[in-house]
This record gives sequence, C-alpha cells and structure tokens, in this order.
Amino acid sequence: MKINHLNIPNPATVSATKKIVDAPGFKQIFDRQLAATNPAATPDSAPHQIDTLKQSDRILDLLDNYANALDDPKKTLKDMGPLVANIEKEVRLMESKAFDHIQNDPKLKKLAQDVAVTANVAVFKFQRGDYI
Repeated sequence: MKINHLNIPNPATVSATKKIVDAPGFKQIFDRQLAATNPAATPDSAPHQIDTLKQSDRILDLLDNYANALDDPKKTLKDMGPLVANIEKEVRLMESKAFDHIQNDPKLKKLAQDVAVTANVAVFKFQRGDYI
C-alpha cells in the first residue's frame, strides 16, 4: 500500500507559530514584575511603590491607546493631540513624584525609567512630526 499526500504540517512553521503565540506580551511581563514587587517589605516606601506601579500602568494604557489611534486611518493627528498631551502630563507627574521615593528599589526604578523613556520618545516623535 502506497500513501501519498500526508497532511503533516511543516515542523518549522509549527514551531515558529508556537513561539509567537506562546511568547509573553508586554502586559504579561509587566504583570509578572508587578506581582514580584513586594510593597510590604518596606512600609515607608510601600505607598510610593504602589503609586509608581499604578502610574506606570496608566501610562502604558495611554501608550496602547495611542498605538491604536495611530493604526486607525480615520484618526487625524489633530484628534491624537489631546492623547499625546495626556501621556506627556502623566509622565511628568510620575517623574516628579515617583523617582525621588523609589531610590531604594532598583527594579522598580528601572521599570519606571523605561516606561518614562518609552513614553517620552513617543511624545517627541509626535511633536517632531514623524507621522505626517
């Protein structure tokens, strides 16, 4: 008996697809880092740590909304202006309040700095006119 045309998927395609699907997204990595932070360890800095994490999460949500707005052909740059201004305001708020109080938590400080840099780059590119 001769068997022709087996429906066996290409192993390279399956493993590449599996890697993409199984790769954790930024939200999952952020949630893992959030869970790993133990705000109860230092009672004095706990409110500041929680505030910094919440502020970082708000900025990431705004950046997500901004990315969706950039992807929407119906949205104009004028429509996105208030969103970009809000991102800039939230980053300034986090930088002014959080960075002074989280000096003793290097992981949280790095996370807050990374979020701030990412948001500032997005705002700068918008203001520079990269999307015209």
